[in-house]
Amino acid sequence: MFLGIDIRNAVAITAFAELVTCSATVTLYFLAKYAANLIIPLLIGAIISAPLAAYTVNHIGKRKLKRATALIMIVFGIMSFINTIIFTR
Repeated sequence: MFLGIDIRNAVAITAFAELVTCSATVTLYFLAKYAANLIIPLLIGAIISAPLAAYTVNHIGKRKLKRATALIMIVFGIMSFINTIIFTR
């Protein structure tokens, strides 16, 4: 648990936040008529991600889910660090 939130609840909260963020982004792209070619992929991602996250969380144990999350965060952190070093020169 991080901040007292169960891992499954955290995934549900994240999926909802992602839905709101993607919806706002699609709306703004549509209103601004900017990058219209991104609207469909954003919608597809928003529609697919929530059920996929719920299915994954229900079929993976909490311990494995925590380990996978930690591993992904470490990999992304290392990638960010390397990109910062390479592209800030």
